[in-house]
Amino acid sequence: MTTKFNDKGFAESDGIVIVYVIDSEREYIGSLTTNVSTGTSLPGDSYLDKPPEAKVGHAILRSEDGKSWIQVADYRGQTIYAIDGSGPRVVTQPGDIIDGYTLLEPSTAYDEWNSKKWVTDTDAEHAAAVTAANAEKKARIDAANDYMNDRQWPGKVALGRLKDEEKAQYILWLDYLDALEAVDTSSAPDINWPTAPEV
Repeated sequence: MTTKFNDKGFAESDGIVIVYVIDSEREYIGSLTTNVSTGTSLPGDSYLDKPPEAKVGHAILRSEDGKSWIQVADYRGQTIYAIDGSGPRVVTQPGDIIDGYTLLEPSTAYDEWNSKKWVTDTDAEHAAAVTAANAEKKARIDAANDYMNDRQWPGKVALGRLKDEEKAQYILWLDYLDALEAVDTSSAPDINWPTAPEV
């Protein structure tokens, strides 16, 4: 038998009611049929009024005052991006996108938010590319020098003890070093690195 509740929320008779339940975050999680006794109230976090069907991309919550159902945007599982560039995070709660974040993903690590969209700071991007190219150039030069020093070519040539085959190789590596030194890193990231001689 279905029961009614008085204006204070207590059952007027024993009976069965369908209730609509929320979780600790006030989100609707489903309905259940429960028995109530005369003079008792509904189980905690449950309500008699049926919630509306959720619109696509929305979640159903109980209002803060507990008097009605509300629909809120639901971006859970989506990644949002901090407009101050501090990084992304995944949305875990229903509701609007929190202040200081956007669903728009920056296209580079050098993008800045202009209040509507991401704009790439091309000067910063280029400066970083030049720094990386300078490091790459130094690493290649160091590796070439290490290769020649491991074979003791500079010392052997100074003493006139370099064999013809070694001398030919040494010249190829010196040419490679000259080509590396000539690389203009200001054109980064568009650099055609010279190819090291075969070993």
